[in-house]
Amino acid sequence: MNKYSNGKIYIISSSAGNPYIGSTTLPLEIRKQLHLQNGHLCSVKIHLGQNDFKMELLENYACNSNEELIKRERYWTEQIECCNKRRPYRSYKEQIAYQTEYFRTDYWKNYHKEYNKKREFRIKLLKVLPFYMVKE
Repeated sequence: MNKYSNGKIYIISSSAGNPYIGSTTLPLEIRKQLHLQNGHLCSVKIHLGQNDFKMELLENYACNSNEELIKRERYWTEQIECCNKRRPYRSYKEQIAYQTEYFRTDYWKNYHKEYNKKREFRIKLLKVLPFYMVKE
């Protein structure tokens, strides 16, 4: 039996803001525990500390692959305003558009400048080091 035949789309919500939408093949209670253990790593973290935190099943979605499940999760993130930071699925054209936009950001430009400064320093260091490493 294919594990994706147990596919589920779920929603996590609280009074903290827009809900989080996710997908899983695990039972919801286990997935909830995993969010509680590792939730600080994703956009669901805004809901985890709330007293009214709840996780509900949106849809049972039996499918054949992870890609199908992720595409269905994307469908729901487009239907409901949510706090998800990343799109669950991107087509090739969307990936190219996203990367093009990302490389235009100040974050990337600053990262690239810092990387080049470190690289130039290492090159200078390698030119100087052989003089100090000579054994007599």
